[in-house]
Amino acid sequence: MIIISDIEQAFLLANQIPEFSGDFDYPGMVEKINGRKFLSLIYTLGDEAVGFKLGYELNPNEFYSWLGGVLPSHRGNGIAKKLLLKQEGWARENGYSVIRVKSMNDFPEMLCMLTSSGYRINDVSNKESPDELKIHFYKNL
Repeated sequence: MIIISDIEQAFLLANQIPEFSGDFDYPGMVEKINGRKFLSLIYTLGDEAVGFKLGYELNPNEFYSWLGGVLPSHRGNGIAKKLLLKQEGWARENGYSVIRVKSMNDFPEMLCMLTSSGYRINDVSNKESPDELKIHFYKNL
């Protein structure tokens, strides 16, 4: 089941995702989103939170899908895709016409999910390291 949650629940899950390796602190996450309209989704199986998606408004027309992840033990079951679709639906219902997201060359599963879901590449950054190449995507809703 997907529920709308607060930033704290997303933070707790983010710190369990190995790819994030404790990159986030709660005050920093709150500060990043402070004053913006945001959406925090949590995917639960029974009482266990196993995935999340967190994003915020860039401007009245654009929503930024900032962070998301699924616990390694629950990957490969379509959870990330379900969270993505829920976020897109919410964004559309809330008047956004574009979703933006960044990923890294080092995460091929995410890149495949984004491109197969209609996201298009519109920029790249951090070109010094191929594995850490940041790929910027957008999708018109």
